[in-house]
Amino acid sequence: VFSTIQDTQNGKFTAGAVNYGVKDKGVDYALDENNKMLLTPDLTKKLDDLKTQITSGKIKVPDYYTQGKK
Repeated sequence: VFSTIQDTQNGKFTAGAVNYGVKDKGVDYALDENNKMLLTPDLTKKLDDLKTQITSGKIKVPDYYTQGKK
């Protein structure tokens, strides 16, 4: 929503579906009072490392919306 409003204000709005992932901060893991006891500092470090590898392109995450479509 924020990006759509920002694009509209800047005169750059285009209609259509937009997919956000880890790089765009549209997908992430949640860390709050309900699960913080489950995520150790080592696990959090590993998750952050994986996010960095996904963002850099070192790890390629399959796109299940387009996978198998031609």
